[in-house]
Amino acid sequence: MTHVHVPCGSCHACCRHELVVLDAQEDDIASYVHDVITLPWDTIAVLKQKPNGDCLYLGKQGCTIHDRAPKMCREFDCRAWYRSFSRDQRKQIIRNSPKPDVAKAIFAAGRQREGVT
Repeated sequence: MTHVHVPCGSCHACCRHELVVLDAQEDDIASYVHDVITLPWDTIAVLKQKPNGDCLYLGKQGCTIHDRAPKMCREFDCRAWYRSFSRDQRKQIIRNSPKPDVAKAIFAAGRQREGVT
C-alpha cells in the first residue's frame, strides 16, 4: 500500500466534510466503520463521519488509520487538486460547494504546498 507523499503537517482540511468513498476492489470495506449510500446510479460505501462532519478516523494528531487508509485517502494530493483546475473553476467549485470554507481550505493548502503566492 503506497501513499502519495504530501507534507500535510497540521492541515487536515481534506478530512473534514468530505465523503471518502471506499473502493470495493482496493479497500477491505468491512474493516472500516462506514455508511452505505444509495445513489440513482450506484450504491457506494463511505467512511463514517462524526456529527461535525469530520472523518470518524480523524484524531487530534491526524489520521488514526494512516497505515491502512482507504485508497482515496492514500492517493489524494491537494497540490494536484489545486493544479487541476483553473482559477475560475476553483472559484466555481467553492461557490457551489455545500461547505465552501472546506473547499477553499483544501485549495489554499494545495496552493501553499505548491509554493504559489
